[in-house]
Amino acid sequence: MRGSAAEPVPAVRGGDVLIALIMLAVFVLAYVYAQQWPFRARFFPEYVSVAGAAFAVLKLVGYGVQLRWHRAWNRQAPESDPAAGKTEPDPEDDQADYSLEYVFGTATRREWAAALGWIAAFFVSLWLVGVFITVPLFAFAYLRIAGKAGWLAAAAYAAVAGAVLWLAFYQLLYVPMPAGVF
Repeated sequence: MRGSAAEPVPAVRGGDVLIALIMLAVFVLAYVYAQQWPFRARFFPEYVSVAGAAFAVLKLVGYGVQLRWHRAWNRQAPESDPAAGKTEPDPEDDQADYSLEYVFGTATRREWAAALGWIAAFFVSLWLVGVFITVPLFAFAYLRIAGKAGWLAAAAYAAVAGAVLWLAFYQLLYVPMPAGVF
């Protein structure tokens, strides 16, 4: 059982809560911003925003529960841990090194800056030239530069992504997509 004296409950990281709060704010602002669009244009962004905000709230509630369990475990934790003296390697420790939490927790400032730069570039490009140009262009650039993919693979992925977006939203659903300022 999670939270028992035998299994410690990890502490809640402030960065995780901050990211969940930022995502909640982004989804709420997206919902509010979409209200000025016509119904057909705002339909999809509204539902994505509501779902994203709901998941962010659920994540924050989960952090609250985790914090409560962590505090309860610390109050009842035994003074001496019989497992503390074990010397044989645990196979779960090796697998934990590749978990998403480990990757985010050990990323350098340069890696964080690069990731945030890609995100900012995507949204600036989306604002400038619209979704039908941004998605294939960004997919190609990201796969070539950050993903180190080959020219053919990056071009094929970008072409398929652009074609699917154009076909689904422009041709089949007739959903107006952001066209950009240019």
